Amino acid sequence: TIGNLRYWNRTPDLGQIKIPVLITCGRYDELGPACAATLQAGIPNAETVVFEESAHVAHIEEPEAYRKCVSEFLTRNDD
Repeated sequence: TIGNLRYWNRTPDLGQIKIPVLITCGRYDELGPACAATLQAGIPNAETVVFEESAHVAHIEEPEAYRKCVSEFLTRNDD
């Protein structure tokens, strides 16, 4: 259940991620920027983009900017 997830913490394992990671969140998401910062700090090669006009669904609230962001990330990491 969702209640059990409250106690599930994989933060110590983030450093094991060895591939480039794109973290996105909206400026007005209640937890987004704080969670994104935690992920960024723990994942080597992570990149964070905060969408300034969005809350929880940046891909819907700023679709063009979101698509551009993801496209550029994929192009930079196309190996």
